[in-house]
Amino acid sequence: MSNCVWLMAIVVGAAGPASLPDTSKMNILFINIEDCNASVFGCYGNTICKTPNIDRLAATGVRFDSAYCQAICCNPTRTSFLTGLRPLSTRVLSNSDVMNEHLPPGVLTLPEMLKQRGFYTAVIGKLFHRLDYAERQLATFDRIEMYGRPKGWKGPPPVLKFPPLPKTVRDVPPKDEKSKEYRQWRARHSDRYGDSGLTRQQEHDYRMAATAVALLKEFARSKQQFFLAVAQSRPHTPLVAPREYVAMYDPEKIPDPPAPVEQLRGFPYMQRATGGNPDIFMKGQPTRRQAKEAIAAYYACVTFVDENVGMILDALQQEFHVEPGPLPDLGSDGELVGASLDVVEPHPRAEPELPYPVGRGGEAGCERLLQVGYSRSVVRGAEPHTLRPDLRGQLAASQGVDDQVHLSFVGRDPDPTHDAGRAPHGV
Repeated sequence: MSNCVWLMAIVVGAAGPASLPDTSKMNILFINIEDCNASVFGCYGNTICKTPNIDRLAATGVRFDSAYCQAICCNPTRTSFLTGLRPLSTRVLSNSDVMNEHLPPGVLTLPEMLKQRGFYTAVIGKLFHRLDYAERQLATFDRIEMYGRPKGWKGPPPVLKFPPLPKTVRDVPPKDEKSKEYRQWRARHSDRYGDSGLTRQQEHDYRMAATAVALLKEFARSKQQFFLAVAQSRPHTPLVAPREYVAMYDPEKIPDPPAPVEQLRGFPYMQRATGGNPDIFMKGQPTRRQAKEAIAAYYACVTFVDENVGMILDALQQEFHVEPGPLPDLGSDGELVGASLDVVEPHPRAEPELPYPVGRGGEAGCERLLQVGYSRSVVRGAEPHTLRPDLRGQLAASQGVDDQVHLSFVGRDPDPTHDAGRAPHGV
């Protein structure tokens, strides 16, 4: 269940229609939210979960309802998006595949390309699947906050210092990930939901958001063009949040899951349906009551994260005196919360909303099929202002030109047979 939602402020190219602004000096803010299904947001029709900050972001953009990422687990999805290549080309097909051992020679990731373009690059928390899978890529960052650092990396100390957590809530994992003790720790850590026992200020996700706010203030003073990646670990399991967020959701008011396990007939994955799950209810399927409690806890985690995102968006507006520019919300392979907790959507949706500084925004959704990626070819192009998201359909829709939305907008693969259906002229 290592899935993500991506919130990104992306540089949008000015090489298209003459009406588009020059965005060559625009900065990039990239927020990734683990295991978050876009259907929990009010902007996608959820009337229970409270997400006012992401909703106000979506209100300025065009929402896409049929955008799909490339895999149903974390490592292949992150690798695909950050390289612009499909999993069959990256050869990263599972969470156990070491990215640096599988990528074709010469493939660079988005932060590496931006570093070559002169961006100041900073990361807070998790971006690649694991440190030891991406030491070369992480070594290119000018600043690394609240995450492991590659061997030999030399950068500034943390921008903020936080008080230590109470000893009673520390649960350090064993070093040997293949040991029985580690498996027991993982189950103990992951398979739970409800009150985290921490205040909001003690939560790791809050501290990552606070660090992002501090860095945005630094960037505003320095005038550096930046790429800032910020992680949020919730609502990935454990489904725990500060007590005040848990109290917002009464399990009794959560609708019954529409696909309870006892009603499954002819389900192709019965071992998963009747056995345990990877991250929660690991010993067996939940009762309806337990499922509703877990869904309520999931909503509590999402609302907590939404407040953290609001902190970052407020800082962006305060320090740069603008609303967030092009900022798609891309939900990649999030769970089907509200259905059976053990069932993942076969084709993981990524839900982008693109607030664009000109044209139509916030008026309607676009149902055209869309893939998540960015154009590697234009990142490497000669013009300094040609970096833009490989979601050309979003730009067309923001101009009211729905007939320019094409089937596939991912970057050029080494395998030309993978490029059938690309948008013409590159993206």
